[in-house]
Formats: sequence, structure tokens, C-alpha cells
Amino acid sequence: MPPDQPKPPANTGQPANRSSQPAGPSHQQVMDAHNKYFQDLASIWNTTQQRFQNLQTDFERDVEKAVMTQDPNAFQTAQTEFQRRFQDACMEANPVGSYEDAYRDYKSAVQKAIAAANVDDLNFTDMAHLSQSLATVSQMAMMMRMSGPSFTGPSPFPKEGATPPPPR
Repeated sequence: MPPDQPKPPANTGQPANRSSQPAGPSHQQVMDAHNKYFQDLASIWNTTQQRFQNLQTDFERDVEKAVMTQDPNAFQTAQTEFQRRFQDACMEANPVGSYEDAYRDYKSAVQKAIAAANVDDLNFTDMAHLSQSLATVSQMAMMMRMSGPSFTGPSPFPKEGATPPPPR
């Protein structure tokens, strides 16, 4: 090479960083958002299940007291109270809103990771991790959304004394 020409930069095997921002959405940022989403779902599920488990435990204690006291009305009272509390819990239990909050948090975290990235520095692995996480989480979010109380058709449980619908 002639002495008056500048030397090309040394090839380090790494893509040239064209900005001062970090290269690509960090695999760790996407992974953290992914993991947090599923941890949030588990926490929501556990909270809901814990409430129903507590209702069951309270009912078992009330039944045990009824048996111990031999009070004929105590069992009926325990059963009626359990049914009322259970119905209240079912009406109040709407984890769909919490599932949607977890999904919104996930999307926000991924958006931040992408916004901080230099798109020219995204490699195939970065794109594979990102797309796999997006596909997995979006499918799960869709299933969680469909599991909610959004059913608008006729109730599958007929009202007492109502005439059943004609067979199809």
C-alpha cells in the first residue's frame, strides 16, 4: 500500500457502531421483559387462586365447627355463607384487566429496548430473540384476553323456571 493512503480500520469481527447508542435491543432487555410478563401472569393467577383457596379453607373450618357443636343449623349456615362468598369472589375476579396491564408493560419495555437500538446493528440473533418473544407473548396475551368475561351470548345456565330453548 502506498504510504500516502490511510490504512483501513482493523476488522474486529464486530459490526461498526454508527452511533453512541448501544448495539441492538439488548437480548437481556427483551429477555427481562419476556420473563417479567410471565412472572406477572403467574402472580395474577396465584392471587386469584389464593382467594378461592382461602374461601375453601374457611368453609372447611365452618363445617368442622358445625360437626363439633352438633348444631343442625350451623352446617346450613356455613354452606349458604360459602356459596354467597364464592359467588361474590367469582363476580369480583376479573384477571383480564391485570393480564392486559402485564401485556402493556411488556410492550412498553420492548418498545424502550427497540427505541434505544441502532437498527443497523441488529443482527440475526437479535431479530430471532425479539420475534420469538413477540410471538410467544402475543399468543399468550390473546389467550388470556379470550379467557375473560367478554362472552356476550346467552347464558349457558338457564334461569330457574325458564323454558329451555328448542333443540337445533
